[in-house]
Amino acid sequence: MAKITLGETIRMEENCESFGLETGQLSCFFTTGFLNGLFSTVKNQHVSETKCIAAGDPYCDWKIT
Repeated sequence: MAKITLGETIRMEENCESFGLETGQLSCFFTTGFLNGLFSTVKNQHVSETKCIAAGDPYCDWKIT
């Protein structure tokens, strides 16, 4: 289960896509694609991942533009 916060960014403190991974890079490709599809359809906005648990960050974060 993910804990999600929505504001100027979308933050997931628990993300099953990156759980247990230590890639050193952004790796939430499915979640990023899903969020992009949702936000482009509903709000005509783009979403890009800026932080990732797999990259060593404490949470996954996406910027909404």
